[in-house]
Amino acid sequence: MRRLVSLLKDTALLHVYAAAALVGESSHAQEVASSPPATVQAPSEWVSRNWQTDDGLPQNTINALWQTRDGFLWVGTNGGLARFDGLHFRNFGLQDGLRAVLITSIAETTDGGLWVGTSGGGVSRWEKGRFVTYGKGEGFPETSDVLCMAPDKDGSLWLGTTQGLVHWSEGKFVRIGDAYGLPEKQVRALTLDSEGGLWVSVIGDGVYLGKGGKFTRESAPGPVTGDCYSLMTHRDGSVWAGAGNGKLWKRKGGRWQEFGPASGLPWSSFASLAEGVDGSVWITVDDEGLYRSEGERFVKVTWNQGSSGGGSRRVIVDRTGCIWLGVASGGLTRLSHRVLHYWSAGDEGKPMSVSTIAEGADGAWWVGMGNTGLHRFENGKFTEVTAPYLKRISPKFYCGAIGADGSVWMAGEQFLHRFVSGQPVQTFMEPPIRGEAIRAMCVDGDTLWLGTYYSTLLKYADGKVETAAPAGSFSGGITSLALEAPGVLWIGSSGGLHRWEKGETRVWGTKDGLLTQSVRSLYRQPDGTLWIGTLGGGLARMKDGRISNYTTREGLIDDIISQVIADDAGNLWLGCNHGIMRIELSAFDAVSRGEIRELHPIIFGKNEGMLKAQCTGGHSPTVMRTRNGRLLFPTTGGVVEIDPQQLQGSTMDAPEADIESISVNGREMAPGVRVVIPPGPHHLEVKYTAPALGGGEWVRFRHRIEGLDKDWVAGSSRRRVSYDGLPPGRYVFRVAASDDRGNWSEQDAKFAFLVRPFFWQTLWFRGVAMFVLVGAAGFAVWWQTHSRHRRQLAELERARQQHAELAHASRVSLLGELSASLAHELKQPLTSILSNAQAALRFLNHPEIDVEEVRSSLHDIADADRRANEIIERMRAMIKKGESDMELRDINADIHHALLLIHSDLVVRNVDVSTTLSPELPMVGADHIQLQQVLINLIINGCDAMSDSPPDKRQLTVETKREGADMIRVSVSDRGTGITPEVLEQIFMPFYSTKKHGLGMGLSICRAIIRAHGGQLWAENGSEGGAVFHFTLHTNRSAIAKGHHLTHGESPDAAKSRG
Repeated sequence: MRRLVSLLKDTALLHVYAAAALVGESSHAQEVASSPPATVQAPSEWVSRNWQTDDGLPQNTINALWQTRDGFLWVGTNGGLARFDGLHFRNFGLQDGLRAVLITSIAETTDGGLWVGTSGGGVSRWEKGRFVTYGKGEGFPETSDVLCMAPDKDGSLWLGTTQGLVHWSEGKFVRIGDAYGLPEKQVRALTLDSEGGLWVSVIGDGVYLGKGGKFTRESAPGPVTGDCYSLMTHRDGSVWAGAGNGKLWKRKGGRWQEFGPASGLPWSSFASLAEGVDGSVWITVDDEGLYRSEGERFVKVTWNQGSSGGGSRRVIVDRTGCIWLGVASGGLTRLSHRVLHYWSAGDEGKPMSVSTIAEGADGAWWVGMGNTGLHRFENGKFTEVTAPYLKRISPKFYCGAIGADGSVWMAGEQFLHRFVSGQPVQTFMEPPIRGEAIRAMCVDGDTLWLGTYYSTLLKYADGKVETAAPAGSFSGGITSLALEAPGVLWIGSSGGLHRWEKGETRVWGTKDGLLTQSVRSLYRQPDGTLWIGTLGGGLARMKDGRISNYTTREGLIDDIISQVIADDAGNLWLGCNHGIMRIELSAFDAVSRGEIRELHPIIFGKNEGMLKAQCTGGHSPTVMRTRNGRLLFPTTGGVVEIDPQQLQGSTMDAPEADIESISVNGREMAPGVRVVIPPGPHHLEVKYTAPALGGGEWVRFRHRIEGLDKDWVAGSSRRRVSYDGLPPGRYVFRVAASDDRGNWSEQDAKFAFLVRPFFWQTLWFRGVAMFVLVGAAGFAVWWQTHSRHRRQLAELERARQQHAELAHASRVSLLGELSASLAHELKQPLTSILSNAQAALRFLNHPEIDVEEVRSSLHDIADADRRANEIIERMRAMIKKGESDMELRDINADIHHALLLIHSDLVVRNVDVSTTLSPELPMVGADHIQLQQVLINLIINGCDAMSDSPPDKRQLTVETKREGADMIRVSVSDRGTGITPEVLEQIFMPFYSTKKHGLGMGLSICRAIIRAHGGQLWAENGSEGGAVFHFTLHTNRSAIAKGHHLTHGESPDAAKSRG
């Protein structure tokens, strides 16, 4: 209600006409019979709401009420204290510091301190999350009960007790008694006037006025009898005093004015006084209820069929204009201006469910009930239509409409009626109506379209009903119809949304953007926008061919939308199971564009006067607009009438959020105390609220933790949030509340807290750990690199050994091929040695020894031995393993030595070798064994290439020449068949051979050896046939200068890595 008080320009704008026992009279009596008319009791101006112990109140007898400046309502009962936010009670008792729970009075001083007076427990003040109770030690009368309190403008507090008046100021209590002119007797009421005077009601003695530290007793005429029970200062400066025996006094301008039974007051005692927002005076009267001033007279306030709040002890008016009553044994009651009115027929019936409403040409309403037939409402009276033809049909009316000619159409189970003023009623009950339940109706000029439960589309035109689309045409029972153009319909059913035009149908469902197939209501705006109320999928909008959906996630209060209609002020009205929503049409576009997160509907429900919050639906039309622009909503409790033109924008401020409690691991923390969460697993729970005394159901919240949440998080309806396992750190929790339009309060509630870390989560530990980890990581990287390097060296060594073994095998294989030639080479020096030895022996056996001949023979033996030794050494060098140093070599000499080594083989092969060796070539840096291996391989390969050539064609040429400034080229050419282009590069690949019994490693090893020497080895076909193999060696950039020592057959990369 709080949201709508400021929306009303008068108190009779909206009416609910309950459908209980509706009766009336027809304007065409010859066709419509009726039951006797009954005048419906006018609804009360006030809507009441009551809370008792079942709703959380600590006890049902209320002695004190006070609204604090933060908006909360504090309630003092016979069994404890409660703070009310409009929805929930938060109770306080002995565990919160109170010494007694019989609360007698409540007040708030100008510094925001909350004071609570008790019976048997002194007075207490709320400080830092607990009540601090004052007693004898602070100067408060120990055995006194506090009966009333009045805060002064200077921040002090006046207390009326059973033992007299007490003044609290600057932390001290002072008793005000005879020395000040005031008797030390029971003080029943207090008030401070506009001039700073303190008025005191002393029971049995009279009313006193205190000024300047002295009190004087009021004299007659006035409240001098000693039975004044209430005092109040009005905004106009007057002072009011409620006494016994039906006397109410008003003092203004120094004179007292008496009001009593002649002014409308009962002969009773006036227990409590309050001033309304409009300046009226509200009075609780013992056993008589509540009264309100209207000028110089007083009227009894009633609600809920005559209830007047008998037994009310306290009354206050909150800042929104709601009236709050504390009732003996009756709990807490709120009265608010009625936004919605309902009508009932007194005690004769209960509210009935209304299905449809139609307004006749004469302004009367035709009201169809789901189970109780047809009724008319006119001139404040309801008439039940009881014509004979109605007895032959089911009383279930589902839909009604007004024809273009002003006629009224009503339909339901297997019937259709047409009412025209002054004419007989037309009734259609024959096929195709028979057997159909008409659930939807739509006027199209002189044509009437009807949709049925069995998915049949019927058409009325020219006085007869025809079938436009047979049963089952629309995948589910038809619930709603909306006209696009003559003969073009939008049809809602339980199976989707349909557009029907001259028998052609297009269907929209979940694949097209709807959240559910079940359509409950349709409304089409003049601009072509189609609104679709669904069963469970909220509200959908089809605009420019695009469907947008709006659900409770976007701010609606329900996802079942039974009624949709727009007013002329730019608002959309929605009826649902929880009341009626009004939303600005522009807000839907803002949500779709992402400008706002959610919709903020204004809600009309029980707080605003609805008897039942559920709106009816599943058939159409339901909600109706009257000729004067009012909206009629059928509900399960009657008909709600709203005049949108008399509602204006809310001016209420958004409520400010409040943190009710903070608990860590199940232990509640005192407010104001620094919240520190220990290390380890933890559970933090925060409960929050906001005061909205007019109805807190629709207050929304958002919260965030600074340092954790990047943006605000929507709060839940439970008004609490919990966190588990927050990372160590400093945080600030914030929570804010909004009104029903999405306006957030300027101030949010907050508290700071600390989550302590384990020592290993601290910065210093992380620094040390980081240092250790970096060191360990560095060592690990070094160790891994070192290990990888060792593995690489080992792999290189294995590769080197494998290469060396392979080179050695190649040389051994080569020597095997040259074994015959080598044997022949060795045979010559050995034969020479033998011949010379035999000659020497003969010379020695001669009688006359020829010493010179012997010496010559021995010299020949020595020369032959040296030749044999050289041959053997060359063989041994090629066969042995191991490393040999690089040295400066004469390439021409090495070629001669190689040729000498294989001379015999060349002779056997009939190969004619010629050399073209360039003279005066510079020395090259080379391993002579490896160089000799390359030369012999190339020469032998050339010989093999000519094995099939005629002997006279077997010519091999070895040539040397300079290649640039620091290179020497060696070429070995043959006269064989040459090498095909596709084989030319493959011959250097490992294990590739053109020989039947070759290993395919010779040329590969030769290229590796030459590359290790810094040169290149390649092949090409000769210009005159055959193949030419070239290799180059450096003269100025030798391996000796680089310090490389190659193992026989070692690759250059291995040598460089090793070096």
